[in-house]
Amino acid sequence: LLMAGTLAYDLLTCDRNRGIADPERRIPWGRPVPRREVLAAFPDLPPERLTGGVLFADGQMYNPPRIVLSVLRAAAARGAVMANYAEVVGLRMDGNRVSGVEVEDRLGGGRFPVFARAVLNAAGPFAEPLLQRWLGRPLKRPSTYSRDACFVVRRRFAAPWALAVMGRSRDADAMLAREARHLFVVPWREFSLIGVWHRVYRDDPDRVGLTPSELERYLEEINGAYPGLGLDLADIRLWHAGLLPFGEEKTGGSELSYGKRSLLVDHADEHGIHGLVTLIGIRYTMGRGDAAKAVDLVTRKLGARTPRPPTDRLPVFGGRFGRFAELVRDLERHPRVPLAPATARALAHNYGSEASRILGYAADDPSLAEPLPGSTVLGAEIVHGIREEMACNLADLAFRRTDLATGGDPGPALEACADLAAREWGWDAARRARELAGVRAQFPRFARQTA
Repeated sequence: LLMAGTLAYDLLTCDRNRGIADPERRIPWGRPVPRREVLAAFPDLPPERLTGGVLFADGQMYNPPRIVLSVLRAAAARGAVMANYAEVVGLRMDGNRVSGVEVEDRLGGGRFPVFARAVLNAAGPFAEPLLQRWLGRPLKRPSTYSRDACFVVRRRFAAPWALAVMGRSRDADAMLAREARHLFVVPWREFSLIGVWHRVYRDDPDRVGLTPSELERYLEEINGAYPGLGLDLADIRLWHAGLLPFGEEKTGGSELSYGKRSLLVDHADEHGIHGLVTLIGIRYTMGRGDAAKAVDLVTRKLGARTPRPPTDRLPVFGGRFGRFAELVRDLERHPRVPLAPATARALAHNYGSEASRILGYAADDPSLAEPLPGSTVLGAEIVHGIREEMACNLADLAFRRTDLATGGDPGPALEACADLAAREWGWDAARRARELAGVRAQFPRFARQTA
């Protein structure tokens, strides 16, 4: 039955490799895996009821924040104007029509207007609280949100595959009769991602998080499902939690159904307010299509006749290369800044065809050509993030411009990053210390003690 489901999915997504020239980057079809092969890959699995497995292939993001930056920079290259640390704090209205927004500068202080004939509210789980604040009215059918949580452990297991094991919570979306939702152990860089756990969340989106007691319960569940993992709190390097819309809530939170569609709201219909559109997305894989629908709606409302750009075929910023292996090899053999294989591969993953911009900084200043201690992040990446990617603080650099801290506290590399940032921005010792403390506060305390 599992193989039949996988085959059906493969048939429904048979065009998923359209336009991908590199055969190594194409997503292959699923295949059945014999029992002996499953046990060879995961020898700690209980063998009693195991009959075999199914190998399902999918894509994986190496660095999600850099994917976001690539989309933003692609938009900027086509005329979009970007702003960072600029919070929209209110709508400007002319009767029942939106005329723009009021923006607060979160770094320099002060407020200023931005005038517009239409406003697209695409703030994710913050979208509905913003509507309540701006309009004093919720959506007619408010969404139920799930807090999805996972954590990062600095262990890679022998098998090259991810593993799905049965957790304890029921799966309201299951088409087959199974007892619980799957939990996943997923290889990612030199780490493993463990999750995902879902819980109905009704609090302020700014307060979303995980407690140590919750992590302990999740560890107990994953260890019970796969005793061979033997994980404890000291293995957790970092946790992640985010909010996404659920569909129907069936039994007070114990059985939850995933949202099947993103939410696109024309507030002329919803609230009688013209020029305001809200988009609340479900997942990354639907993001491009959702964005196209939202922009199409705004364009129609403005009476414009702008042709839709072929965003389903255009590469994002940094995506103009043929074969990934050749890109890595070219970076290893760069005439002025040759790179070690691991550093070249990380640079290719993070910047793609734009990696040469990083190496330009390193060529001009050889001190920036070396990786920060114990990492693959070049000093040139730090300077590039400050000068070209609107980084404004150390957390931006460590979490959102490079992969320096995406797997936990990088230790001495973070100190070196702070030194470069202090040099670029002219920080004194006190400011440098505050920035370091702010970043380190985001790591689990128990993980820092074992880093």
